Amino acid sequence: MVTDPNGPYDYYQHSVANVFALLDGYVRRRLRSLLAKRRGRTVHGTGAAHQRWPNAWLARHGLQSLKELHDWKRTIVALRTH
Repeated sequence: MVTDPNGPYDYYQHSVANVFALLDGYVRRRLRSLLAKRRGRTVHGTGAAHQRWPNAWLARHGLQSLKELHDWKRTIVALRTH
């Protein structure tokens, strides 16, 4: 099954702009928590988990930032309209 990589963005694209940063943060914390759980540890996705799996590591492994996607799409739309 092929999924649209912009699917989550398409769903939230008409939201207030600051929702993207909040949603990105929640997803990253949740992923770190799950990664730590796989290692047999109980954490909340912050602190040491953030040091072990920083945002850049998550991005290298395929996690897209909704905020960056939103900013990019706004730039493209602005370029098309001017």
